[in-house]
Amino acid sequence: MAKSFWQFWLFLIPGVAVSHLISIFSHDLMDIPRGVPFGRFGVAGTVAQISLMLLPFAIGAFMPAILYFRRYGKYTSGRQIVTCATMIGLIVLVLTLLFFAFSGAWFGLLQAPNLMTLLIFLFAPCLSAAILFLVVFPTTIWLIILWRSLG
Repeated sequence: MAKSFWQFWLFLIPGVAVSHLISIFSHDLMDIPRGVPFGRFGVAGTVAQISLMLLPFAIGAFMPAILYFRRYGKYTSGRQIVTCATMIGLIVLVLTLLFFAFSGAWFGLLQAPNLMTLLIFLFAPCLSAAILFLVVFPTTIWLIILWRSLG
């Protein structure tokens, strides 16, 4: 599972590139200037923007699952997946905290109306990364096993 942990971070980079390309093509297709957030276009735009933010984490979990199955040819234990997802979530939390500490964004968040806003901005990225890994990694392996058993 240690290799899958490092492969998650390796495949996160192409995931960001794919998400960025989809964003560029979507803006051009809908004739929206680049830099205008999709969230301005109602619920559908908000869902699209959140999906583009989560896409790198999904690709980061999908590709290591394929490589894990090619290497071992079996399903992994749930405990190993939870441990790996916990490590990913903690590292994303540390990176988020470092970003807020060094960017000066913490000053604006401290002036937010309540503490809940601060907690949402700090813990949403790490929880989404960990939950996506917990869901996508075993589901991908399960689908590969199902596909091979059918064929």
